[in-house]
Amino acid sequence: MGLSHQRVIYDKIPEHLQLTEQDRKNFFFDRENSSEKDKKRAFSKIEQSFKQRKYMVSYLFRKGEKWYLFYFESHDLSPFEPQHWKEGNHIHFVSHNWGKNLDPERLLTDISNGKYNDASLHISVHHVYQDKFPKTKNL
Repeated sequence: MGLSHQRVIYDKIPEHLQLTEQDRKNFFFDRENSSEKDKKRAFSKIEQSFKQRKYMVSYLFRKGEKWYLFYFESHDLSPFEPQHWKEGNHIHFVSHNWGKNLDPERLLTDISNGKYNDASLHISVHHVYQDKFPKTKNL
């Protein structure tokens, strides 16, 4: 096919949920000498980081002037969280067909900064999970 490929990932855990060296020690390495309170605090940070983390992955495919960008946030694919799209779990798609105003490099830069284009097409992936998990509530 002759397509080139580029991947960009954005991964941000809020600062207040970052594990400190002491958290790691309390929870992973020195559990016998750590208080229950300290272990629970470390576990709570880990648990909350999964809920509050922003993790985006994008894949750009190109051939000449034509390009295709697929991207998602981890929450877009989660069968356990409410979805912002009424059809449920999904990935986003945008391409050169959206017009000359969209620059794929700019889109990748935006994604690398935790932002994305709202003009994308949503592609349902709910069928991947429908046999394993109940449908999530939509916002």
